[in-house]
Amino acid sequence: LPRRIDEDGLARVIKNHSVLFYTGAGLSVASNVPAMGELKSLLGLEMGENFLLSLRGAIENPREFASKIAGFHQACFSNAPNGAHFALKELADFKNIRLITENHDCLHEASGIYPYRINAKHLREEVGGESVCGFDYIICVGLSYDDRGFLAWYKEHNPEGKIIAIDLQQPSY
Repeated sequence: LPRRIDEDGLARVIKNHSVLFYTGAGLSVASNVPAMGELKSLLGLEMGENFLLSLRGAIENPREFASKIAGFHQACFSNAPNGAHFALKELADFKNIRLITENHDCLHEASGIYPYRINAKHLREEVGGESVCGFDYIICVGLSYDDRGFLAWYKEHNPEGKIIAIDLQQPSY
């Protein structure tokens, strides 16, 4: 069951436990990088059965579609990190850990930290479940969905581990 944690409780968890920070697209929204939902809307893409039909706009207006993608790439590589990026860098340095991200932007790198870009297949097949057993908590920031399956994999290998979500709304996990 989800429970709320206040700032002091979160600070105690970070200070006194083994934590891993895991970031998603919501972290970069304040740096004007569209989250995945915004990007799909901007590009006019639908998921599921209507995906191929939604590509019609790209096929009929390829320059406009390419321009939108170029704008997204520009934001990913040129926009400045926000305060949350710098705070996470400081916390990861404090804990002497590397954070992981699903993000395609380079805002973590611009803040001075080089995250592990999550590859679920690599984690499952090559890293192994014992690597996540050492973390008492995974603290997710700006991550609305466990679409890579990392959190489910973490709980499978570390049933006592806890997940803390920092997001604007209740995430799906």
